[in-house]
Amino acid sequence: MNPNATLSRLLKDQVILITRAEHHQASLRRAIEARCGSWASLPLIDILRLSDAELQQARDKIQELDRYDVVIFVSQNAARFGAELIADYWPQLPVRQRLITFGKGTAALLAEILAAEVEFPVDGSDSEAVLRLPALNEIAGRRVLILRGVGGREYLAQTLRRRGAFTDYGELYRRQVQQHDGPRVAIELRGRGLSAVTVHSGESLAVLGELVEAHLHELFTMPLVVPSDRVAVQARELGFLNVHTAGGAGDEMMLAALEKIFSSGH
Repeated sequence: MNPNATLSRLLKDQVILITRAEHHQASLRRAIEARCGSWASLPLIDILRLSDAELQQARDKIQELDRYDVVIFVSQNAARFGAELIADYWPQLPVRQRLITFGKGTAALLAEILAAEVEFPVDGSDSEAVLRLPALNEIAGRRVLILRGVGGREYLAQTLRRRGAFTDYGELYRRQVQQHDGPRVAIELRGRGLSAVTVHSGESLAVLGELVEAHLHELFTMPLVVPSDRVAVQARELGFLNVHTAGGAGDEMMLAALEKIFSSGH
C-alpha cells in the first residue's frame, strides 16, 4: 500500500480556517491540500518590520553580538529580520555562540542565511520546550540576546533571569491587528462549511475571540487547534469549548493535531 495514498485522505472533505499572517500560510495550505483537504484564509495579525529609526536599538545589540553567549530567535519573523541584520555586521559569527530557535523550519531558515548550526527543541515549539534545551539549563552568569517583535515572550526572559542569566531584547517587528468587516466575514465563512480552525498565537486568538463573540458563535464549539497549553487555557477562558493543543506552531504539529481530530471522529 502506498503510504502517500493514506496521507492524502486524512483531511478529505475538511475545510480548515488558517488565521496566521498571510505570508506565513503557504506551506500549511499546501500540506492541507496534499491530504485532500481545503482551507480558508482569515489573517488576523499582520507583521510589520520596524522602521530604520526603530531598529536602531536592535542594531546596537547586534553590533555587540560577541558579548552574548546565546542568541534566541523567537519566530520565523525574528529569524528572517534578525539574520539579515546579523549578516550585515558579522560576515563570520562569534565563536562558541549558541543560536537557538523554536522549530525546525525556523532553524533551517537561520542555518541557510547564516551558515551556522542552530539548536531547536524536538519535543515542542513553545517557550517551555525551548527552556528544556540543555543549553538553557546551565545558564547562570551567561548573557542572552532575545530577538523578537515588540513585546511578547516575557515568560522566556523571566525564566532565564530566574536561572541567573542576563537577558537583553532586540526588537525587530511589530504585530498589527488586521481589520475585517465582521458581518461580511461571517457570511463568507459560513458559506465555506468550516470543519476546524487553527490559531498560531495568543494574540491571534484574542482577535479571533472578539470576532467569534460578535459574529460567529458557532466557532465556539468547532475544533480549535492552538500551539501550546498556555494558549489553550486562554482559549477556554474566551469560551471555546473544543480546544486541541498541537504542542507547537509548526506545520507538522498543527497537521498532526488536525489528523488526530478527524481520525477520531470529532
